[in-house]
Amino acid sequence: MTNSLTPYDALYIIRDSRYYDLSGALAYLESDDGFGLPPIARITERGPLQHGVSDLGFRLQPRNVNLVLVKPEACPNSWRALRQRFLDAFKPSDTPLNLRWEFGDGSRRQIDMHFTSGLTIPWTMADRARPSLRDVVSLYAPDPTWYDPSENSAVWTLAIQDELSFPISFPIVFGSDAIAESVEVTYPGTWLAYPIVTFTGPLVAPLIRNVTTGEKLELSYTVSDGESVIIDTRYGHKTVLNNSGVNLISYLSSDSDLATFHIAADPEATDGVNVLFASGNEADSGSTSIRVEWNDRYIGI
Repeated sequence: MTNSLTPYDALYIIRDSRYYDLSGALAYLESDDGFGLPPIARITERGPLQHGVSDLGFRLQPRNVNLVLVKPEACPNSWRALRQRFLDAFKPSDTPLNLRWEFGDGSRRQIDMHFTSGLTIPWTMADRARPSLRDVVSLYAPDPTWYDPSENSAVWTLAIQDELSFPISFPIVFGSDAIAESVEVTYPGTWLAYPIVTFTGPLVAPLIRNVTTGEKLELSYTVSDGESVIIDTRYGHKTVLNNSGVNLISYLSSDSDLATFHIAADPEATDGVNVLFASGNEADSGSTSIRVEWNDRYIGI
């Protein structure tokens, strides 16, 4: 039996920081199903006397993945231990397991999944002479998108001008305490990412805007020295908390886009380029920062 993956790929189940190798050590992946596009559901409505329906868009549905795993010619003396490692890797839990591909070019794709069925580990008398394992494992991903487990970030701090270059233009403003700057982020993902934004004080009226999408997050609030305000835009979170756990969502401006703020993929953002603008007043060069963090997400692999 040879590995169905290329010699440059590896597939792992990660649970409780333990790696279970599905590219040879624990088992071989004989075949898989469900790694491409996830199922979708169209959203429609029908008005009075309307023939047909009006299409309002779509939503991705949870992803189901089936893995056919094979461990040929398992040593009879280690048969029980092998079965136990499979059970440890896939046992049902409220905490998701991570399914991770690692490719020869250094890229990685991961998805958070739950065990749903399989791994009954059938056994026959023939296995007494030549122990082997072949079984199907079914997994379920509530969020059907894959992501790169390496986190990306954009950070703004207060720049101090301690040298002058000549010729210079007038007027010159010394001692500015404001952050107001745009950066370009080239996003390689194929699906949108919901970031986590952190405003670290001192900072007055902090704002982050995705100029490309037109969305913003703005606080009518003074972030004190030593305080951080974390805005989590991920679905299922959508929170505005400081580092002491105090809920500050009431300070979010009424025209902020907490529900939809995202890093856009191509073609929504041409070539994946997102222009992010950050601002805030009464900043301090030693401690103030504005940080946007996200994982690149992919609709399939």
